[in-house]
Amino acid sequence: MKSAPSDFPRSRGKKSRLAGKKPSSRGKRLSSQLIQARKLETLGLLASGIAHDFNNLLTSIRGSLALALAETTPQHSAASHLLDAEKAAQCGVGMARQLMGYIRQSAAVPKNVHVRQHLRDTSSFVARLLPTGVQLRMELDLPENLGIRVVPSQLSQILMNLCINGAEAMSKGGDLVLGARSKGRQVEIFVSDCGCGMDKETLRDVFEPFVTTKGDDKGAGLGLATVRQLVAENRGKLRVKSEPGKGTCFRMFFSVTRAARTPASEKKLSLPSSPSAFGKGRTLLLVENDELVRHVNRKILTRAGYRLFEATDGMEAMEMVRQHGKDIEAIILDLNMPRKSGCEMMADLKKMGASIPVILASGFTVDLPGDELRKLGVNAVLTKPYLPAEFLAVIHRVLGG
Repeated sequence: MKSAPSDFPRSRGKKSRLAGKKPSSRGKRLSSQLIQARKLETLGLLASGIAHDFNNLLTSIRGSLALALAETTPQHSAASHLLDAEKAAQCGVGMARQLMGYIRQSAAVPKNVHVRQHLRDTSSFVARLLPTGVQLRMELDLPENLGIRVVPSQLSQILMNLCINGAEAMSKGGDLVLGARSKGRQVEIFVSDCGCGMDKETLRDVFEPFVTTKGDDKGAGLGLATVRQLVAENRGKLRVKSEPGKGTCFRMFFSVTRAARTPASEKKLSLPSSPSAFGKGRTLLLVENDELVRHVNRKILTRAGYRLFEATDGMEAMEMVRQHGKDIEAIILDLNMPRKSGCEMMADLKKMGASIPVILASGFTVDLPGDELRKLGVNAVLTKPYLPAEFLAVIHRVLGG
């Protein structure tokens, strides 16, 4: 064995300070919190995969419901049951989108967000996570169509973190308030609890990473640090007010943008009454890894009068393009597939010089600007779980009617 370098500190028969020093309680706490943060990251990846698969299941369920309704008269006793099933599926859609918005790691693209609707959607998801005895109450005092420009998923994460943090401080239960009000050229969004509150010393460090009042085994100390970072990234201002025994209120201020569109009412589940007029014998390549989604889309498209080639991954699809490229008028492309992904296939199409329109269909939200999508060769994007009528309308538009 080689001897230690001459400049290495020798113990001379005594235990070195470094070797003999026990880890400090702060060091143990930081190590525990780092492990907790890594667990949360792993949990986020797992939840993301579950949400993706759930979106595929919902796409298949809603497609099958639409096909069943298309073969059922409104007067049939089964029609009302099918519509009830779709309402349940729609609740699942909202849950999946909120979950994906909270956990996914994607390009941070700011959008004009309808404040009232975003808070309502977030509240329905957050309410399911609150402990018994804590009730979520909404307070909205702003015009119906007021908008702010933020990354929607990041705003969801901010609100989620603040609501969960507030609920955990309310050991005796009570009302947790999520609200928004108009402040001239700004919108104030706030989360207020009636919990134990914080003293001045705790408030001073409340946004610092790895600082937690929940105990070493309960919190990673990253929730409020993340909130501060995300508010700043979205050009907002963050304020907090708290007193021991009087609860805590977090207030955020964002600049008002142009009026946001009022979210459209739920699109109809029903398929067109004259479906064959859509396809007119035109040929599509359906590339879908999920068997259930591929099966229901095959039924919807053939019913609509389209001819189909099918592939389960990018490698099969590229072989179809090489053999039948002259006949294929559009490609419906899944994003996450084995062997060759949707992105890899689009790169191959570009190298080939193929100019076939591509409709990207994914269980993950695609947060890329339009010009970047066009560079990749994408003509339209469908986010699962889409409705069959929406599916057909996008294909019809891409093909030029």
